[in-house]
Amino acid sequence: MNDEQIEKIKSAIEAADHIPAEKKAELLALFANLKLKESVEKFEASHPDLAAFVNRYSTLLSALGF
Repeated sequence: MNDEQIEKIKSAIEAADHIPAEKKAELLALFANLKLKESVEKFEASHPDLAAFVNRYSTLLSALGF
């Protein structure tokens, strides 16, 4: 799903009068997470060595209790 599709869906959710406010907020939060996840995947694809290093470093810190 590209950014344009995400923005169209986001606009449709915001404009929908039949969706309760709390459900709108929940759906918009899900789309924000989707966009962040997609950005991470693009970064990992364009910088595989750096992403692998960060993953290994994070795993090491986790094993040390940080």
